[in-house]
Amino acid sequence: MFRLKTRITLMLLPLIMLPLIVAGLLLYHRQSENFLEQVNDQLVDQLIVAQTNLQRRVDVAQGNLRLISKSNLIRQYFMTDDEEQRFFLFYRPVLELFRSYQEIFPEYIDMRILDTDGKPQTSLPQAAYKDNADAITQAWINADKGQPEKEKTCVIRAVSGAPLLLVGASISLSTFTDWRTIDESDRAGSLVIASRLDDIARNIQSTHIGKHGHVMLVDASGTPYLPEDGEHHSGYREIFKHLPPPSENGEAVVIGEPGNYYLTLQKEVLPDLRIVGVWPMSELKENAFYLANQVAWLTLVLIVITSALIFSVVHGQLIKPISRVTQLAQLLGESHADTPPEAARDFQSTLRRRDEIGELARAFKNMDGNLRATASKLTFIAYHDSLTGLANRHTFGAFLHRAITEAARHNFRLGLLYIDIDGFKDVNDSLGHEAGDLVLKEISQRLHNVLRAEDLVADMSAQHEAMEATKMSRIGGDEFAIVVNHLHSPMDISHIVKRLLDAMQAPFLIESHSFLLGASVGIAVYPEDGKDAHELLKCADIAMYHSKRQGRNGFEYFDKKMNQMAVERHQIISDIRSALQKGQFELYYQPQVSALAGNVMGCEALLRWRHPERGFVSPVEFIPIAEETGQIIEIGSWVLREACRQCRQWQAEGLDEIRMSVNISALQFGSATDIVAVTREALAQSGLNPDCLDMEITETAMMQSGKVGVDKLNALKNLGVSISMDDFGTGYSSLASLRDLPIDQLKIDKSFVDKINHDSQGRAIIKAILALAKELSIEVVAEGVEERTQLDFLSLHRCDLIQGYYVAKPLPADGMRDFLRQHTQVESSWRP
Repeated sequence: MFRLKTRITLMLLPLIMLPLIVAGLLLYHRQSENFLEQVNDQLVDQLIVAQTNLQRRVDVAQGNLRLISKSNLIRQYFMTDDEEQRFFLFYRPVLELFRSYQEIFPEYIDMRILDTDGKPQTSLPQAAYKDNADAITQAWINADKGQPEKEKTCVIRAVSGAPLLLVGASISLSTFTDWRTIDESDRAGSLVIASRLDDIARNIQSTHIGKHGHVMLVDASGTPYLPEDGEHHSGYREIFKHLPPPSENGEAVVIGEPGNYYLTLQKEVLPDLRIVGVWPMSELKENAFYLANQVAWLTLVLIVITSALIFSVVHGQLIKPISRVTQLAQLLGESHADTPPEAARDFQSTLRRRDEIGELARAFKNMDGNLRATASKLTFIAYHDSLTGLANRHTFGAFLHRAITEAARHNFRLGLLYIDIDGFKDVNDSLGHEAGDLVLKEISQRLHNVLRAEDLVADMSAQHEAMEATKMSRIGGDEFAIVVNHLHSPMDISHIVKRLLDAMQAPFLIESHSFLLGASVGIAVYPEDGKDAHELLKCADIAMYHSKRQGRNGFEYFDKKMNQMAVERHQIISDIRSALQKGQFELYYQPQVSALAGNVMGCEALLRWRHPERGFVSPVEFIPIAEETGQIIEIGSWVLREACRQCRQWQAEGLDEIRMSVNISALQFGSATDIVAVTREALAQSGLNPDCLDMEITETAMMQSGKVGVDKLNALKNLGVSISMDDFGTGYSSLASLRDLPIDQLKIDKSFVDKINHDSQGRAIIKAILALAKELSIEVVAEGVEERTQLDFLSLHRCDLIQGYYVAKPLPADGMRDFLRQHTQVESSWRP
């Protein structure tokens, strides 16, 4: 057996909700159909009225044209051959005749007689429309040309954009009877009447269809005839571009695009004149909202009435207990400190009840507790970072703004630390994001522990709110920010920063992996470095970036020079973009020779930038910026195309084939770029044999790319090019990974070659690399060879190729060409 509350609920829902929903849907559907029918009827009625008015104007003008053309005065005018006699006898009478018609029909803005060549003989234009005289004459000439009809009617566009009605008749010398056609040789001239239609157009456009619909005149192309005061309808120009021809059955059609449909109805008055009614169907949505609102109110009224009837019947059994529970539920939302003693007693007594009301009261109490806990949790989530529990960017921004306000009010300094974790990206890429999250939690805990001893609580607000003297936030990713209040001197903050950096020195242990991280800290001080939160954050960010560039795991105070450096960095970004467009980049080539025989086996293409104002810009200066901004992708594509083109040109000049090595950046090799397609295109454009191209990819880029990178390496190998691992030994790859990668060549980094003369451990690393490469049949190139002793060591341990200043510095294209010609045949005693 269902409980009472269940029975009442099951009874009310079908009795109240379902009938009202069905009635509302039927009402809505019926009212929508009625609304569309009303709009369609209004369109039809308004177009009929407009067509009647226009047709009346046309019919009257045509009738007056016949009366004038058949008048005795016009006959005598055309029968007089002598032009001078015609002028003295009939010019004024004809003008008086025209003027009499204009007085009766003020809409006739021009009446004129034209000769057989279309030149005006007698005309009476209204002063306001004299600038339309030439257009009227030319329009009649065009309409009359090659058409033997006696009478013609057309519509032209006045200078103001309003429509003008032209009715005209060809005059014959032989007869003035009511014939329909004449022979071209029998013509004596033409009689033309130009009538205004702007008054009708304005009257038509003032008509509204619904709330936002209009009726207007358009020409055959669908362009509206707009009077001077009709610019507010110019938005319909785009709509009328898609206007179809008038339908034969006279039914309304829908035009437009999704979200912007219009119901249109057309009637053609003349070939150049149509009446178009347009109504935005968005009004149907407005009407639907109105209907839904009405149905909702009706439903609410019916629910209230029905509920009142039901509650009046069961008042003694349900209403009073439910009212008490409702009151108790309201009390649960209030502070118990403000609850009257009587209400508290009623609350406790209700909770002790053992019936449904007691259960409902206890349910309300439990719900209140859950809601309060949920609200507290949601509030915490909204204002804190979900991973570390620190304040998020929004909360930190609000805190910083409030802290600056308080600092300005009480005249003390405020410090802002902007922290970026050094080396975090490598950990994230090598161990995965889950390990990265654990590292972020550990970092936030270390920073929090350092600041805990520095925390101070001070009453600094007008509302006597407690504000922490130190506030820390995770801004995003691996970036943190800290606000330190109550600074007497900008240097007071340095001891906090040193403690932060010391806290980062201890190794991080994650999943049995141990690694070291650091932090680069930028410091900005209020009010010296910024007057508001945005400016202070910007300065601290610039100082942090400067600290990272100076050498990681340090801190820098902001100064104006850093801002200038930031400006210069933005200038370099802009100059790189200009350099790509203006061809300021060049390629230099450094030879790669056999360590044993000295034969020139290849060369490495090295990018150089010849700036028009600064001269040569060091790659160390602009390549990191290009990689940060993504410009390196476009630059790298150009380098690949140019290197292939130059190598093929040397072959065409008869030089021996050598292998061209091209460096590929991590961004080019990333998943967002199709390096395989770019390489294929460069080879196809240059005609270079793929065997002559070597792609140098850094060890780190290969390791970070995962399976996607292996697939790309295999695809490049399928093209026929060779693959080199650049900077081998400086990344995180294991020696075993060489077995799984399609590598043809290893390049020993210069940092290892530099240690040959003074570091036994460095020599041991090189010997191990060479031995491993021989076992795997991988060729080895040693970079940065600058001394004879380095060459001897590498030759002794059978290094394949060497590259460096000992052989040659990077050469321009012409210099490399000369180098290849001089070293076509090299003896075994090639070494200097």
